[in-house]
Amino acid sequence: MRVMAQIAMVMNLDKCIGCHTCSVTCKQTWTNRSGVEYAWFNNVETKPGVGYPRRYEDQGQWKGGWMLDRRGRLVLRSGGRVRRLLSLFSNPDPPSLEDYYEPVTYDYDNLVSAPAGPDMPVARPRSVLTATVGALPPSPAAERLAAFTGWFAGQEPDALERHYVETFDLRRRSGLYLTYYLHGDTRRRGMALLTLAQRYRATGWEADGGELPDHLPVVLEYASLAGPRAGEDPLRLHRRGLELIHHALADGGSPCRHVLAALLTLLPPATEADLRAVAELATQGPPAEDVGLDPYGAGEFAPPGAFVPPRQAPPTLMPPPSTPEGPR
Repeated sequence: MRVMAQIAMVMNLDKCIGCHTCSVTCKQTWTNRSGVEYAWFNNVETKPGVGYPRRYEDQGQWKGGWMLDRRGRLVLRSGGRVRRLLSLFSNPDPPSLEDYYEPVTYDYDNLVSAPAGPDMPVARPRSVLTATVGALPPSPAAERLAAFTGWFAGQEPDALERHYVETFDLRRRSGLYLTYYLHGDTRRRGMALLTLAQRYRATGWEADGGELPDHLPVVLEYASLAGPRAGEDPLRLHRRGLELIHHALADGGSPCRHVLAALLTLLPPATEADLRAVAELATQGPPAEDVGLDPYGAGEFAPPGAFVPPRQAPPTLMPPPSTPEGPR
C-alpha cells in the first residue's frame, strides 16, 4: 500500500489537563459561519474524560489499525484495496450520534465581545440543555422545562447571572435553601442540615461543591444519584418550601418558575394541609429565632445550681501596720 500525504496532530497525554483549549480553537476556526455550528469533525477527543467517539480505542469496533491475516501478513483491519476504494466517499463503519454525545453550539461571540474583567471569556455551549429537554417524552414536566430552556438559550451570560442573583440571592422568599422554610433561622435548622448531610453520607455521596446540603441544586443532584425512593425523600419533606418558592417566582414573573413547576409535577400532589401550611408560611414567614435559654426551660441543659453564681467570699481582715516604736 502506498502511503498518501496526511496531516495529523499529536497530543502528549502526560501534559494534557483536559482544558479543551485545542477543541475550542479548532471549532472557532472552522465553524465561524452561520449554519455550521453543529458540524462534527473526523477527530478524536481523548482522555481525561470519556472521549469521543466513545470507546475510540476499540479498533475492533471502528475497524481501525492493523491485524495479521491467515498467512501472518500485516494488513489493514478496514479491508483491502477494493473495499477501501468502494468506501472512499462513505465510511461503512461510522460512529453514531450517541457515540459523539450530542451536538452543541458555542457562544463564540463572547470570546471577542466580552467586557474586560479579571477572568478570561469562554465560549459556553448553549444547545446541550435544549437538546436534552427536547428528547424527553411528552409530559407536563417536559413542557415546563421546554418553556424554561427556550428562554434560557436566548439570554446572554451576563443577563443570566444578574437574573440569578436578583432572584435567588437577594430575595428571601425565593431562596433555594429548603430548611429555611421549615425551620427558619432557629437552632432546629442546624440539626436539619446535619440530618441531610448524614443522609448523603449514608448513601456514599459527598456534596463537595461548597454549598449547604439543603441547597436545592444539591438536593436534586442527590435525587438523581440515589434513585426514585431515597432521592425523593428530601424533596417530599420540603414540599411546602418548594411550593412557596414556586409562588414567589410566579409572582415575580421569573421564567425559573417553570423549573419548579416541572419538579412539583413529579412529586405526589399537595394535600389540603400542605396548601394551608404554604398559605400560612407566605403570610407569617418561617419560624422566628429562639434567643437565649428561656425557650428551652430551666435546668434542661445543666444540673440545678450550675448557673447560680457562688456566694461572695468574706472580706479579708488585715492587721494594722506596725512601726519599730510599736503600734500606733
